[in-house]
Amino acid sequence: MMILNPHHGNNGTLTRYQPGAERTGWILITSVESANEVDPKVAVTAIVKAIDHAKSTLPVDPGRVFIGGFSGGSSRSFRVAAEVDAAGILACGMGVASNIQLKRDVPIYILSGSNCWNRSDPGTTLAMLCPKSKDSLARYFPGNHDWANAELMEDGMTHLHATVLANRRDRYPDEAQANAAAILQFAGDLRQSNPARALMWTTFLSERPTDSKLLPALRKLHTELSKDPQAVRWVEGLKAIHRFAVDKLGKEELEDRRNGWAKCGRDLQKLATEYADTPWKEALDRMLQPAVPPQ
Repeated sequence: MMILNPHHGNNGTLTRYQPGAERTGWILITSVESANEVDPKVAVTAIVKAIDHAKSTLPVDPGRVFIGGFSGGSSRSFRVAAEVDAAGILACGMGVASNIQLKRDVPIYILSGSNCWNRSDPGTTLAMLCPKSKDSLARYFPGNHDWANAELMEDGMTHLHATVLANRRDRYPDEAQANAAAILQFAGDLRQSNPARALMWTTFLSERPTDSKLLPALRKLHTELSKDPQAVRWVEGLKAIHRFAVDKLGKEELEDRRNGWAKCGRDLQKLATEYADTPWKEALDRMLQPAVPPQ
C-alpha cells in the first residue's frame, strides 16, 4: 500500500497504518514526492515509479496494489490509483478533486472528521465514482481536518483487503477463505470488549459469499452479537451515515462552509436524533456545527 502524506512521506507516515498492515499482510511504502507543493504531474510520475520499483523488488501482487493518504495526499491517491489500476483506495480528509476515471469499480473506504472543511467529500466522491457500490464506505469520526486513528485505518484496510479477496475468490480461493476465517476470529475476540465492532465484521462477512465451512460459526456468532441492541444500533448508524453522505452530500452543493449546512440540516438533525442513544452521537452532533476552516 502506497500512503501519500501531503507534507512529504516519512517513517512516521506509516505508524497509524501498521496494525492494519499486520492484519492484512500488506507492505507499506510512502513517497517524499507526495507533498502538496510538488507539481501534480511530477508527483504522480514519481509515485508511480516508486510503486513499480516496489513491484519489481518486493513480494507484491501486482493485481493488489492499494493507495491511500490524507488531505492533499488523499486527493492525489485517486490520480495515482487511476494510473496503476489500484485494487482499492483508503482516503482520509479529502476526496476526488476533479473528474477521475478509474479503470474498474474500485472499492473506496473514505474517512472524514465531523468538522473537516472537506467533510462533504466522502459523499461527493462516492456519488461520482460508485454510488451504488456495496463495497465502498463513507465513515465519519469526531474531529476536524485530522488523520483518522489506527483503529479506523485498520478497519479500512481490513475492509478493502477482504472485499478484493471476496470479489476475486476464483483467483484467490484459499486466501479468501483464510482471510474470512481470520476476520471471524477477530470478531470473536472483540465480542466482549467491542461488540459493535465485532457485529460490524460479522455483518460484513454475512453480506458476502462465504465458504460453507465457516457459515455455522459465522451464523452462531452473528446471532449472538445481534442480541445486543446497542451493537445493532451502532451498525445501523454506520450504514445510515454512509447513505446520508452518498444520497444527500453527494448530489448537491449543500454546505456553506462559514455558516454550516445549507440544505440538508434537517436531514442531518433527524439522523442525529435517531442515533442520539448510540456512540454516533458525538460525531453527528458535531456535524451539525460548521466546519472548522483551515488554520
